[in-house]
Amino acid sequence: MKEQKAILEAYRKVDTRLRKVALATVVRVRGSSYRSPGARMLITDDGKWVGSISGGCLEGDALRKARQVMTSGVPLTITYDTTEQSNQNLGIGLGCNGVIDVLIEPVSEGPMNPISVFSTLTEMTEPAAVATVFSGKMAGQKILRTEESTILDQLTDRDLAKMVDDDLRQLFETKKSEAKTYND
Repeated sequence: MKEQKAILEAYRKVDTRLRKVALATVVRVRGSSYRSPGARMLITDDGKWVGSISGGCLEGDALRKARQVMTSGVPLTITYDTTEQSNQNLGIGLGCNGVIDVLIEPVSEGPMNPISVFSTLTEMTEPAAVATVFSGKMAGQKILRTEESTILDQLTDRDLAKMVDDDLRQLFETKKSEAKTYND
């Protein structure tokens, strides 16, 4: 919770009229990783960041990718495979030995601001679940719900929104996060 508050506090201090901002989030891990899904890092276009997505082995590359996202305004998911010998610079020998998917989203004012969703989630006093699309044309869109009701639904595909919302409801029973694939 301390890191989450630090990210929100850092964002509040950024003058978004002068600086571009991105939010990197670990969305899926296969194998070992220093950080679990949900770990976040706030990045500004001057190269500063708060939070982390790994034990230090991915942050430099994520910073470079975040600059691309800030320029394009389009979310991007990067897969880091630190199990491959060709990725020596990504953490072999440092404890990173897994495949890690990181969603990097541009942060701008408006309803799709991922910091607003993150802030809402951290301020909730009851258990909540959030689903984030991290590939395809709807990357970055989210659904946030409590066990009783949907708080936020950004998904533009209503059929997908119903399926995801139903799956989120089941998470309150299983209490296990997961990355799920939906066709089409």
